[in-house]
Formats: sequence, C-alpha cells, structure tokens
Amino acid sequence: MSILTLAAALPEGRAFALDLQMFISVGIQLINACILAGALSFFLYKPVRNILQARSEKIESQLSKAETDMLEADRLKAMYSEKLEDIEKERLAILDEARAEAAQNIRQMLDDCRRDVTGIKERAFADVQKEREQLHLEMAKYILDVSMTMAGKFISHAIDQETQDRIFQEAISELETVPWQH
Repeated sequence: MSILTLAAALPEGRAFALDLQMFISVGIQLINACILAGALSFFLYKPVRNILQARSEKIESQLSKAETDMLEADRLKAMYSEKLEDIEKERLAILDEARAEAAQNIRQMLDDCRRDVTGIKERAFADVQKEREQLHLEMAKYILDVSMTMAGKFISHAIDQETQDRIFQEAISELETVPWQH
C-alpha cells in the first residue's frame, strides 16, 4: 500500500495539510507549551532550585563539618600520641628509678649482711679465743691436779710424815708472804 492510496481513503483535506488551521493549531500549542514552561518555571523551578541549593549547602556544610571534625580528630590523635609518649617516658623513668632504688637497697642489704657477718665472725673468734683460754686454764688446772695427785702419791711413798709436815709448813709460810690480788 502506498501513501497515495492511504491519502485517498482519508476524508478530504484533513490527514496532513499545511493549511492555516494547522499553523494556528501549532502556534496555539507552542504558546501553551511556553505558558506551561513559564508557569512550571515560575512555580516549580525556583522552589526546586532552592531545595537543590539548600541540599548543596547542607552537603557542603556537612563536608566542611566532616573536614573540621577530621582536623580535630587528627589534632586529638596527635595530642593523645604525645600524651602516650609522655606516659611511656614517665613509665620508663619510674622503672629506671625503681631499678636504681632496688639496686641501692640490694647494695645496702649486702653491706648490712657483710657487717653482720663480720660482727658474727669477730664474736665467734672472740668466743673461740675465750674458750681456748678457758680450755688452757682448765687443762692447766687438770694437769696441776694430776701432778699434785701424782706428787702426793710419790711423796707419800717417798717421804715420811715428819718431812711432809715440814714441807707443808714451808709452803704455808710462803703463801702467807705472797700478796693476794682482789
């Protein structure tokens, strides 16, 4: 089917004609479109533009706030890092001080122990010396007692009673002349 057969089937003059009525219809439609665009622009464009502008400003303020918050967070992070470093330095200083104090206490304890050991040694040595002297005295006394016993037995067998009495009297007279210490 051709365009000509279709044009013959249409009522006369109305399918597509470039006549005055079509130009008026197209003109009216263009005017209506312009009026509609103007009305829509007047009633919708400004509010939508204001909404979009408000949204843009809100986004910019949120971005600005986020940037400010990020800078503040970086500043706080740096401050806390510095505080952590200070705390670490202080911890190390306290540990060093505690170690030095512990070393000083250990040295003091060792010195005290050395003094105590020296004192114990000296007292033990003095006690040993006293015991040695006492043993010498006891041994001398024991030897003297044994000697006297032996001499007494020897003399009792070797000399008579008269000689014993005479020797006893001489010993007593010698003892009386010896000065006694108090």
